[in-house]
Amino acid sequence: MTPRQSETPRRGAPPPAGISDVARSARADAELQALRASDERFRQIAASVDHVFWVIDLLPTPRVSYVSPAFERIWGYPAEAVYADRALWLDRMHPDDRTTMRRAMEDWIAAPQSYRYAHEYRIVRADGRTRWISDRGQAVRDADGSCYRLTGVAEDITERKRAERELADKRAQLDAAFTHLNDGLIIVLRDGSVPVWNHAALRMFGYASTAEVQAPLRELSLLVELCTLDGTPVPFEDWQLTRALRGEPIVQRAARLRHKVQGWEKVCAYSVTPVEDADGRVQCAILQISDITERHRHDEEIRRLHADLERRVVERTASLEAANRELEAFSYSVSHDLRAPLRALDGFAEVLQREHGDTLPHSGRHHLDIIRQSAQSMGRLIDDLLSFARLGRRPLAKVDIDTTLLVRQALRTLAPLQQDRRIDLRIGELPASHGDPAMLQQIWVNLLGNALKYSRRRDPALIEIGARRLPEGPEFYVRDNGVGFAEKDAERLFTAFERLHEGAEYEGSGVGLAIVQRIVQRHGGKVRAEGAIDVGACFSFTLGPGAAPAPERPRTA
Repeated sequence: MTPRQSETPRRGAPPPAGISDVARSARADAELQALRASDERFRQIAASVDHVFWVIDLLPTPRVSYVSPAFERIWGYPAEAVYADRALWLDRMHPDDRTTMRRAMEDWIAAPQSYRYAHEYRIVRADGRTRWISDRGQAVRDADGSCYRLTGVAEDITERKRAERELADKRAQLDAAFTHLNDGLIIVLRDGSVPVWNHAALRMFGYASTAEVQAPLRELSLLVELCTLDGTPVPFEDWQLTRALRGEPIVQRAARLRHKVQGWEKVCAYSVTPVEDADGRVQCAILQISDITERHRHDEEIRRLHADLERRVVERTASLEAANRELEAFSYSVSHDLRAPLRALDGFAEVLQREHGDTLPHSGRHHLDIIRQSAQSMGRLIDDLLSFARLGRRPLAKVDIDTTLLVRQALRTLAPLQQDRRIDLRIGELPASHGDPAMLQQIWVNLLGNALKYSRRRDPALIEIGARRLPEGPEFYVRDNGVGFAEKDAERLFTAFERLHEGAEYEGSGVGLAIVQRIVQRHGGKVRAEGAIDVGACFSFTLGPGAAPAPERPRTA
């Protein structure tokens, strides 16, 4: 490499003999021209590369005789600065590397047989930034081994060091994840060797270290038996690991593992991933395996309980069907055997009242009235009880219904309760409904009947019928200004035969609201009551999802 100044002649070199001064001068001029041309080519090359070419002459005194232009870009100092102060190079080394590099340089120069040198160190640039340098040099020595010149190349490797550090960090993270992963990971090479086990895999198979399992996969298969979940052994050739190494498709499976020496049996879930090279050849297979023995046991227990529950449901269903048949038979018995005597009782009392009423004293006629009213009340109670019992057995026949029409039909049915009364009846906008027409008609009859009955002492009576739009569908309501009820008694209203008012004051069997609740529940909805004593009551109900009819499709020509 060409130094900044002329090369120092080697010691002890005699002048060539037999050459005239003119010839020597001509040859010297030719060599000088060649040297200048070579020096120019070198400088052009040095100026075009990012590396720093450097030359240090040790004789007669140590000095930096040449650094290429890249020195200023990397160190942040011009070349003249290091020419003027040879200590600058060492001084700009990082304090943690300076002593090590000084000794390495001294040892390199002092050792007679040492020619090449390579080190990495850090420098602190003129602007304070730290850079990593890779320095490679060569010693030029005399015949006796004394070093009189050093040449070399310095390269900025900061980015490479950063990439190496990031790669090392990622590798450390992967190693930590591999080591501490809850699932077992095992790597099997193409030749069948099993060099890699993570901690979870070792624990799962009952080993303390990889040294205990450094054996080919076929030998390990003699210790561990792979079986299907039902206990059927799987031949070694059909193992997923073996098939993956042959390049066959991979699936996730669950299997039983039995260790023939340690004696344990486990249920495991596993998957195998083949790793191929650039030519598509399988180089290794990665087995991911987890112990699911407890989960499998729980699943089996759940399946057993489910099967037992299904059996009990079948038995209970059969028992309920039998009970329903008995209840139906009882209902018919009540309908025919009990209602017939009541009709006879009412009929004979009516005949007695009509044909012999004039001969009876006032108290006798009064007693006959009580007998007839009691028989008729008992008949209505039986009818309501039968209607309530039949609600659970009757199938729903849902259709789209005009709710306003249902309400007006119910009011016509309840016309006797409206005679000779001042009633402020307000019917708001009612959206269409989707349900069983007969059952929905019964809801409106019962709710409107209660509103008319319990507001009979108001003048005028106020009855409001409307609907609110909710996200799950419309909520219909009937509000009145009647006698009302205490808020704490709201839930009791829907219990069969539960009455909050005296029967002598307000007639009824106490089944109407229970029937309303049963119908609403069968439609998938909810019913609720709000009220206050002497203020009035409001009964609201929904009909569940799908209660609103589907919008009509536009007709096409």
